Amino acid sequence: MLSEKSPPPSLDFERLQAWTHTHLASIQATIHLMGPLSASPSPTPATLHIKILGAPEVFCQGQKVDFPYQKVLELLLYLIHHPAATREQLLSDLWDGKTADSVYTAIRQLRKILRDLFPLTEEGVVKKGRHYSLSSQIQVVLDSHDLDGPVLTTQQIAPQYLCDLMDGLDSAWIEEQRLIFNRLLLTRLVQELQVSQGRTDRTLVLHLLRVTQDVFEPDPLQMVLRLSRELGHGGIHRTAQMLQHALTEGSCTRFYVLQLREQAAKLLEQERLAPA
Repeated sequence: MLSEKSPPPSLDFERLQAWTHTHLASIQATIHLMGPLSASPSPTPATLHIKILGAPEVFCQGQKVDFPYQKVLELLLYLIHHPAATREQLLSDLWDGKTADSVYTAIRQLRKILRDLFPLTEEGVVKKGRHYSLSSQIQVVLDSHDLDGPVLTTQQIAPQYLCDLMDGLDSAWIEEQRLIFNRLLLTRLVQELQVSQGRTDRTLVLHLLRVTQDVFEPDPLQMVLRLSRELGHGGIHRTAQMLQHALTEGSCTRFYVLQLREQAAKLLEQERLAPA
């Protein structure tokens, strides 16, 4: 989610869409976009299934992998997104420039975890010259969903619109990944709104999701206020009013963003269950 301290400038969606087309291939290569994590995966040897939508979790052969410290998990995520990282990069991006001992300790712990999971012929974290990377013997599958797929189905909202990327981690490099991810989601939402017809509950859901991706953009919030009033959704209208007040006061908006996400999901569910 974008920082609440300093509102970004209004987005130029034509430029944003052009930016998306230029960078989507490299972003897809980085996060793989392999589809959702199966409840009963059939992994190949040396495969990690990693959930990065919401709070990160790592699975091996269907079993959750435990990490002694959050920074060891974050080190794994960092090496996935940065396939060749120097000690200085790790120290700066994960430990805010603290002592190098923190880097070496986390690398040793991650190597032990990977060694216990897989019969590798090399260390799970290899060093070539000055750069650290995951072993090429380890395959990583992330739960990122197809960003070109529909935002809404007849039954539910695509999960990437209902949670934050790598929620609970707050390092600057993760904020950068979230910013890229949210830009792509915003572009997809704008595309769907361009073909959405009329004042319907589904249109309101799309505007709600757009608000939750960028609370500082005023037009989507105004549209939510108007549509929720016209369509008779008093709870959504009140939440949007409280979000508007929080923005005016410069106070925390996260509670209202989470509430609007829940209300969007419930609204779509009610529409599906409504009699024809």
